[in-house]
Amino acid sequence: MRFPALKMALATGLMATSAMGLVVHASSHNEAPAISQLRQVDGTDFYMFRSYEPGREDYMTIMGNYYPLQQPYGAVVFFAMDEDAVYELHLDNDGDNVEDLTFQFDFNIELGGITVDAGGQQTEVALYSAGVIGPNREDNAALNLRETYTLTLIEGDRRRGKKTVLRDRETGSHIFQKPADYVGTDTFGGPGNYETYARDHVYEFDMPDCDMPGKVFVGQRKDPFNVNLGQAFDLLNFQTLNEDGSVTPFLPVGEANSDIGPDVTDDDNVTTLSVELPIACTTADGDPVVGGWTTASLPKARLLRNLSEKRKDPDFEAGRLVQVSRLGSPLVNELVIGLSDKDRFNNSEPKDDGQFANYVTNPAFPEIIESVFGGAGVVVPAPNLFPRTDLIATFLTGLTVPNTFNTAPQSGTALSEMMRLDTSVAATPFGMQNPLGVLDFEDLGEGVERPYLAADPAGYPNGRRPGDDVIDITLRAAMGTLISVGFFGEAEDAPAGLVPFVDGARRTSLEFLNEFPYFETPLPGDRDD
Repeated sequence: MRFPALKMALATGLMATSAMGLVVHASSHNEAPAISQLRQVDGTDFYMFRSYEPGREDYMTIMGNYYPLQQPYGAVVFFAMDEDAVYELHLDNDGDNVEDLTFQFDFNIELGGITVDAGGQQTEVALYSAGVIGPNREDNAALNLRETYTLTLIEGDRRRGKKTVLRDRETGSHIFQKPADYVGTDTFGGPGNYETYARDHVYEFDMPDCDMPGKVFVGQRKDPFNVNLGQAFDLLNFQTLNEDGSVTPFLPVGEANSDIGPDVTDDDNVTTLSVELPIACTTADGDPVVGGWTTASLPKARLLRNLSEKRKDPDFEAGRLVQVSRLGSPLVNELVIGLSDKDRFNNSEPKDDGQFANYVTNPAFPEIIESVFGGAGVVVPAPNLFPRTDLIATFLTGLTVPNTFNTAPQSGTALSEMMRLDTSVAATPFGMQNPLGVLDFEDLGEGVERPYLAADPAGYPNGRRPGDDVIDITLRAAMGTLISVGFFGEAEDAPAGLVPFVDGARRTSLEFLNEFPYFETPLPGDRDD
């Protein structure tokens, strides 16, 4: 590995630095002032990748996670979605930076009103469930709060485009059920039963003018994001817990330290909105590149009702929809957009992202890393090549890696932040995926020819899979990896570009499922650890 002097300086000075260098809020969990007050519509992560489930090679999977930091024991009502909101997954397939296909989810909550005989009088129960649920979606008579949703495909503008209500291919119904949250093992008849119950809520649907069915699943999942957040805030006090209760400090650098720290989201759940779509019916005009992002919107007006009256809802909402959450590439609003503009970014659309371009062309985050490390006598120079064309390509226009992938659409030159996927790149099979995707340079030595071929061209920033370690990738990209390897400059323009930054928390593809909906079974409310 290059930069031995830099690694020695890190070893002697890193533990005295400030936490500012790695301030993240678990991807997009509570990333902006306004959305932190609206947990039900807070988008946490967005995923878009070519399906790697065997036999599904002609499909792509799109997933938006919402409602962050769900503790498994979230009684009594657990984590219902917002009935007044619309949640959307958007796709741009012609490179003009506006949505061409939108999958809109609209939720409804029905209270069961289940009663029991209490001394000859039927008394309504106070619990989320009044007995065992499952294993089939029809076996929900004991469920006291039921969530359903409709799924609408909008072609063109999300508010004025052509709308098609999608239907369950098996029954023809336009009403889809969301599985109950994982209350605990007994509620679902014993350990191991919940996943069978949840899988019965995977539906197939037909898209207009498409002879291949899509799939949809909405439900609670174990939070797939991974980050060593607490220790980063504690003055970069990175340490691993030993079996005897002692702690050992470690450096946030090097692959040996990539998976020895705590993962703070490892005990949380989220709610996943996911669709699997035929690539042939999603791309357009021979261009394999698809851009994507997710949003949530609420009605503009909210009126609180008199809570002494017996009503289903404590509020009344009306008026045009106002977007309150937006997420494409991970960590953009968290690490790139300035604090005063975070809510404005959540309220904006990709086509208008020129207003935020300076945060990418002249980013503050690498300068903060340099300053806090420098304050401890550790030299970690920020890239000195401005404007940062490497980050412009990664986040705003699409990235071309020769002989590997090309996420730059054939049309469209405006700056717009969204996740981009080159669907012509074959999926890397389960178990063979590299969590660093394109930016794995651990085997890159002196004299290597540049530019080099990506270690895993199907990984982030060519879309994003569950096992991609976007924290480590983003840290390295911010410090100029793509400059150092010769794509956007020379090695001397990014002296720290090949430092293998890590945060000490990593999950690989092997820790996820090998089939739709890919994310792991949520944690049960009765867990004892």
